[in-house]
Amino acid sequence: MSYSKFKETLNKHLKYETAAQQHILKYYNDRTPDDVYTLHEVNEDCLYDFSIKSSKYKYKFEVKADLMSNHTNNYYIEYESSGKPSGILTSKADYYVITNGKNYYCIKLSKLKDIYEQNLKIPSMHRECYEKDDEGKSLHGNTGKPRYTNGLIIKTNMLNHEMVLINSTSDTNET
Repeated sequence: MSYSKFKETLNKHLKYETAAQQHILKYYNDRTPDDVYTLHEVNEDCLYDFSIKSSKYKYKFEVKADLMSNHTNNYYIEYESSGKPSGILTSKADYYVITNGKNYYCIKLSKLKDIYEQNLKIPSMHRECYEKDDEGKSLHGNTGKPRYTNGLIIKTNMLNHEMVLINSTSDTNET
């Protein structure tokens, strides 16, 4: 992946994250008229993406765009990157927001961790990522090795009863 493609992907993710922030705030404020939620912080340490806060509660969210789920009917839930725990195993979020570009679903991170720990004979996937800048240099140090991730492949309908639909729109559909 070239650096310009990497930046394009990052910008697309930021678009989904911003939309998720708006949808989450609307969802919580519509359901708690006696307590107003506001965007508390956008986190930059990769432990979660953003948090919302009211006078009583604070919740942290991680946003994942899985546009391929429109074609595969599966969600890819990362738990390892280059041999180290990542994704659901390192996130400090309370909730994961998963979007397919049209719908935004919210699920407790603890539920995804339970699925990982139980394994439920869910297949996992190994994915290699050769990310390079525009000059062909590795974005992952000078190891010359690709970055890879491992993740659970979970059928979208398997999580339907665990997730809450936050918003449904066709405005951000980019499959």
